[in-house]
Amino acid sequence: MSGTEDKEYYAQLARALECAALSPVESQASTLERLTGLRQLEKARKLPIQDAETLREQLELAWRTGGSGIRSFARTTGTTSEPKNIPLNRAYLASLHRTLTLTTASLLHTSGEWETLLCGKRVLLGSRPLVGQSPTGLPVGDISGMIMEMSAQAAKEHHIPSARELHIPDWRQKMELIAERARKQNVVSINGIPALTMSFTELMLDRYGVGTLTEIWPELRILISGAVALTDGFKRYIGETWTGGSRKIRFVDTYFASEGQFGLTYDDSWPGMVFNTFENFFQFSEGLDGRELLQLHELQTGKQYSIFVTTPGGLVNYRMGDRIEVLSTRPWTFRVAGREGEELSLTGEKITTAQVEAAWDQVTSTLRLANRDFAIWAEEGVQNHLVWAIPESLAGKITAAALDLALCERNTLYLEAKEFENVFGDAKLCVVADGTFSRYRERKLGNGQFKPRRLFRTQELFLAEYE
Repeated sequence: MSGTEDKEYYAQLARALECAALSPVESQASTLERLTGLRQLEKARKLPIQDAETLREQLELAWRTGGSGIRSFARTTGTTSEPKNIPLNRAYLASLHRTLTLTTASLLHTSGEWETLLCGKRVLLGSRPLVGQSPTGLPVGDISGMIMEMSAQAAKEHHIPSARELHIPDWRQKMELIAERARKQNVVSINGIPALTMSFTELMLDRYGVGTLTEIWPELRILISGAVALTDGFKRYIGETWTGGSRKIRFVDTYFASEGQFGLTYDDSWPGMVFNTFENFFQFSEGLDGRELLQLHELQTGKQYSIFVTTPGGLVNYRMGDRIEVLSTRPWTFRVAGREGEELSLTGEKITTAQVEAAWDQVTSTLRLANRDFAIWAEEGVQNHLVWAIPESLAGKITAAALDLALCERNTLYLEAKEFENVFGDAKLCVVADGTFSRYRERKLGNGQFKPRRLFRTQELFLAEYE
């Protein structure tokens, strides 16, 4: 196709996605019929629920024997951090390719920067596309690296590192190589999960002695990310370390998992992501039991739901183990709020990762601090206490009282446990050595879609994870 035809094709894709976000019933009905043969949305509520446990034998058989149509396996840690290998068939890979095209179309159409974005270089901070082989010789890789390797050949010419260099096993060595190769290029975007992006940003600032990345790359203005939600605090960190706050950064969030590609940013003026309704059929449960399944058009703004997906790869009503929060309806947009059961609870207060991250962001934003390094655990006693671990560099700048107040604003049960039931005392701070959090990231980076753990039942569990 010519450049004009490409532009019109991408524009058509983007407009279709916008229409589906405003009114998802038609696209969901069509997707359900294509994937399952069911012609009525109501019948989908009766589909049996699948999860990693119910599919364990099938997954193990596919791993041992290969199975018809399986082309490769995606490595994932899963809910319990027990490694799993998700089989990828032709339909999955074709869907992935279409979704990558749709993501590009949305970015180009809503930004209007056709020429500049297509000419600049893109830094890819991904894991390895190939980490091993199955017993039958099929390739096994991390999905973030596989996505980057699947890009069209024309797009690969703008990528740093090269397809061959993506396979470098040592993450530090790969970062050093990217830093050297990208320094004198016109980098306009960086693709990577938050932890990788932070590590690379810190490396560039330190290595070249600059205050912001735009001193190296004046045209840098886009971050494409995934795996975990982009919090306000992380966005503030990127704004300050990339541009010093002098220019708007365009954030493109994605919900791409090993099981499928479920959400992406359509327009960064919209809150959160839109659902990938053309590729997947979605159902939801407000409770964790999955007894009453809701469909996309029935969701309510401000509520959180467990998510169940039916995918081109063959999963049917599969429980992802994630919780999503609906940010708006018409358009239907959402963010990933965390994992099911990812909470800290001693007396029923159920403190979640999303709540502690929001409290941290509020306090650090007020103090104009960009640091994202913290963890939290419970200290049991006659009165229980929450303990926030912070690096030495923040000692004297952040107070436990400010964090406690911000958390109480987001969790009324915790507030009641403190103020009325008296089972929680004031929160405490535990200062840990500078470098504790960065060393933790260094150990984990490049190993799948790394998500830093924030909540711990005890200090001993925190130390076991971080030290």
